[in-house]
Amino acid sequence: MNMESLGCKFTWCRLRNGKVVLRERLDRVLFNSGAQILLQGAKVFTLPRIHSDHHPILLDLDTAASQIPVNKPLRFEAAWLSRDEFRSVFHEAWSQHASQLPMAIHHTKEACNSWGKSVFGNIFKKKRLLRARITGIQNSPRYYSSSQLQALEQELLDEYQQILYEEELLWFQKSRVDWIASGDRNTSFYHLSTMVRRSKNKIGALKIGGEWNMDPDALKSHVRNFSMELFISKDTAPSSEDLFAFQHTIPIEQHSLLIQPATLKEVRAALFSMKGLKSPRPDGIQALFYQHHWDTVSRTFLDFVNQALLEGCFDPVLPRAYVALIPKEDSPDVIQKFRPISLLNVAYKVLSKLIVNRLRPHLQKIVGPHQSSFLAGRSTVDNIILTQEAVHSMKRLKGRRGAMVLKIDLHKAFDSIDWGFLRQVLTNFNVPQQLINLIMFAVTSVQLEILWNGEPLPSFRPMRGLRQGDPLSPYLFILVMEKLAHMIQRRVFTKDWKPYKLSRGGIALSHLFYADDLMLFAQASGDQLRIIMDCLDRFAKSSGLTLNLQKSKLFLSPNLQSAVASALSAACGIPLTSDLGTYLGIPITHGRHSHKNYRYILEKMQRKLAGWKSSNLSLAGRKVLIQSVTAAIPAYTMQSTLLPNATCEAIDKLNRNFLWGTDQGAHKLHLVNWEEVCTEKQYGGLGLQAARDNNKAFVAKLGWRIIKGDNALWCKAMRDKYLRGSKLLEARGTRGSSFLWRGVLQCCSVLQLGIKWRIGSGESVNFWTDTWASHKPLLNASNAGVSPNLLSMTVADAITLDKEWNLNTLYSLVSEEAVEIIRAIPLSKNLQTPDSIFWDGTTDGSFTVKSAYHLIQAMKAGEGRVLTNAVRFERHIAASPVCPRCDCSVETQLHLLRDCYFAKIIWGLLGFARPAFFSLPFSEWLKNCSVQFRTPSNSSRPKAALFLSAIWFLWKDRNALVFRAVRSRPQDLCSTIIQHANYTELAKNPLCHAKPQLPRWICWIPPAEGFCKLNSDGSYSSVEKAASAGGLIRDSLGNWLIGFTVNIGHASIFTAELWGMRAGLRLCRELGFTRVIAEMDSLMAVRFVNERREPDNLAAALLSDIRDLMAQFESCMLQHVLREGNAAADFLASLGHTSPPGLSILDSPPTAIRPILLGDQMGASFLRL
Repeated sequence: MNMESLGCKFTWCRLRNGKVVLRERLDRVLFNSGAQILLQGAKVFTLPRIHSDHHPILLDLDTAASQIPVNKPLRFEAAWLSRDEFRSVFHEAWSQHASQLPMAIHHTKEACNSWGKSVFGNIFKKKRLLRARITGIQNSPRYYSSSQLQALEQELLDEYQQILYEEELLWFQKSRVDWIASGDRNTSFYHLSTMVRRSKNKIGALKIGGEWNMDPDALKSHVRNFSMELFISKDTAPSSEDLFAFQHTIPIEQHSLLIQPATLKEVRAALFSMKGLKSPRPDGIQALFYQHHWDTVSRTFLDFVNQALLEGCFDPVLPRAYVALIPKEDSPDVIQKFRPISLLNVAYKVLSKLIVNRLRPHLQKIVGPHQSSFLAGRSTVDNIILTQEAVHSMKRLKGRRGAMVLKIDLHKAFDSIDWGFLRQVLTNFNVPQQLINLIMFAVTSVQLEILWNGEPLPSFRPMRGLRQGDPLSPYLFILVMEKLAHMIQRRVFTKDWKPYKLSRGGIALSHLFYADDLMLFAQASGDQLRIIMDCLDRFAKSSGLTLNLQKSKLFLSPNLQSAVASALSAACGIPLTSDLGTYLGIPITHGRHSHKNYRYILEKMQRKLAGWKSSNLSLAGRKVLIQSVTAAIPAYTMQSTLLPNATCEAIDKLNRNFLWGTDQGAHKLHLVNWEEVCTEKQYGGLGLQAARDNNKAFVAKLGWRIIKGDNALWCKAMRDKYLRGSKLLEARGTRGSSFLWRGVLQCCSVLQLGIKWRIGSGESVNFWTDTWASHKPLLNASNAGVSPNLLSMTVADAITLDKEWNLNTLYSLVSEEAVEIIRAIPLSKNLQTPDSIFWDGTTDGSFTVKSAYHLIQAMKAGEGRVLTNAVRFERHIAASPVCPRCDCSVETQLHLLRDCYFAKIIWGLLGFARPAFFSLPFSEWLKNCSVQFRTPSNSSRPKAALFLSAIWFLWKDRNALVFRAVRSRPQDLCSTIIQHANYTELAKNPLCHAKPQLPRWICWIPPAEGFCKLNSDGSYSSVEKAASAGGLIRDSLGNWLIGFTVNIGHASIFTAELWGMRAGLRLCRELGFTRVIAEMDSLMAVRFVNERREPDNLAAALLSDIRDLMAQFESCMLQHVLREGNAAADFLASLGHTSPPGLSILDSPPTAIRPILLGDQMGASFLRL
């Protein structure tokens, strides 16, 4: 690993005639993981070059000793949660002061820390003691003859495993690694992660007044003084009138919703939205501990939140915050290059998040579309695309009239907001005064303590600014920035500010904001520049913000003369540029779209991967790292552009090499083709993502938003610029198109794979050429051909006046299989329902990048992934293909893992030795057993974990025999497998163990007198690939009133559930029932109906009809029931497969269902484990 250096950025220079012509960083200090752990806190300094062309490098090993925190904050340890007695300690301590949150936190903190020291103890000391005792037992001469010693050894080994688990949690908590699940028993990896993070975040030296300083006391004083000065209030000018013109506000009738008492559901949602083990707060309690003890703390938190909402204030101890200094770049040399992030107490963050959750829906309406930060449905991609398209259009301008873009930098924007201006903004947006008081109290009552290398410095009170790290701060900031947007809009409205149009008749672009990143657009002239600078200056004076003109940029269209450009730059004091550089982390491309524009992606990935030696992670760990970390680096850029092929290939190469690892610096053998690695797991791959296909899926999403008529500004701009009324799927690229638009057109083939029509009236959908019945147009599926006079036929021509399918017409046109598919498509009785497209790759019809990627990916499966002797012999790296255990058969995967005599002994001892277990080919055996053993069984052993653990340890044991000549006894290997399987089950959720699910007795409950109960269910036959539904209506005594079945055809189980409910409600209405209780065992279907979710797929018609039918009853309630209480409806749903097509009415119950009905009437219960 490369140790980051302080001081000069470069270590070598090339001199020519006494002048420096080239500088490079050639010399580095490299640490391995052992040195990183041993020399914690060591620092590297690149010293000034004096006599050589190389800079001397100083490795300072004394820095660590001088920077040990004296006043280290207390904090809870995640490992405490592994002890059952900790719950009692926490509950008892909290309950004594549950009426007052600050007191409860303080008392619980003291009690738990005391318990941690006196009872839980030091993990490392206990580990050393246990290891010593185990060693003593194993070295005892009486070891083999004493059963008591062996029993004690096993007891100590079990205790040692618990200590290892607690140690892993300790380092997992310290590492802050949130991309890999705990439970991996990878303590060394977590330990190393912690050391690397601490090393990077530790400050050993800074420049003060241009000179390097390493004195800890001087550095502490410098950092604290800088922070205090940053937050000192500065004089601001009175707000000008036009800052508060042309705006939307929160309606007064909505005020009660914003300040009404909170519910437990709201408070819980706020708490559980936090990551459990983020950096420790001043009180030392991370969110995980409150989440783990929610039953204990819930009422206290609810009372605290409601008291704060009522009084507009709370205990000032709670908003106390640590400030962590996070480097903005590698090896920062001055304090200005650190970002202050506030670490707030969880209790305060719960209140802050609750306020945000209430305000956010209103901000969608009052914040204009030119701001794309922090609001649902808006993202950085919107601004990036608009800026890129604006620059592309400007590059093509001709004539004398030019255009300009100003990229404005605000100095320490979050830290500079004037509090008086903020209050005025909130008042102006008509936020309730009671809520304003609470927000301003939270903002102004904070006490900050700078964390200096883990040690809090003396606290101070800021006088201005918003805390980065407070959930509320981003939303307050965008409200402040909306005031600048209002000023700009006013100048545009009065035609003073002349915005830039991306195309003739297209949208006019004046500004784009993303937090403190500002892009301003206008026609290029001195008058326009004066108007822009006047707006910025007046806003800055009112808000407390400061413009950093030297870091800002002025870009002008190339058609302007250089003299004019220079004059404009001089007039405003902003440097002129021909390249805007990066915007929101993405390069704004001005010329050719080439691989070199995106090298920064590869460099980021290389820096990330270079920080981890692949030997510190297993293959599974490296795979998770690629999925969760390195895949996210290019994904951000992929959302707004189609990368060059060379870039995608380079990304895959980096991931590929890291996946297979290295051996003493050389890449290991790649066992499987990368395309196969990137296939889905169920088809034998690892589920990693190929860069090119993933990029296409991202860009396809842009095309989908354009097709669906998204009202985002960038969608309007693209439609105006390129489509001009035509359809995207019919569009063709032109010579002047931007590279992004060409990428969107290239990905239209992906959209055509997943787009499908939802039938409303059917009048706008072509029966033959549109995709609406199956995954391709019916014309493509027709073997007999179609008469030319029928090609213009619409789907409406196959629908009767009663909104049913005309089966006679369908049978005359298409095959019987196609009819089965069509008649399963539900038709809404609402005549106003329009036809619309939806995405066929997801259950709710919405487009997702993941579903698009799966459509792109080729599905492959194969063998040869394990380096058995057969594979090694074939690749000429082994002398023989014979099994090293039995020495009588070729060592294939199947032989090694199942059919070898040794493997058969293992499977027999583990309880898998059934004839069927040894009968299938390898791929089917592996897939079937993996799926089969996931289902719960009465056995106490976890079957799936046992099966997979056995495969892994059979392979490891084989390698031990081949490479180390170590031969295991079957009994010993079985014990190891069983122990590993048990630990695997434990590791699935090690931090927040779910409460044990107690057995429950479930029965059908009759409705109250005067009500009837409708039970319905859906069924799907994988053999016939067809769906059916059924149900029944009973009175308060459980008597059968009527039943029904529905033979649907080719449909999903979710659709079948809704078919059944719609049929049952129609029957209730036709029979004159007015008060109905409806039940179904599909929780998802119940939620879709009751929460009024609107999926954009075939189910939409069914949901609409169900809601319309429910509204026609005097009383109608839909509720979820467990399947044990829905047995009668389940029987009828299955019966529907053999019923005639369509609806069948059952006036009397079938004979086979009578025992179920009788049991329901008698209250028979079924045990649910």
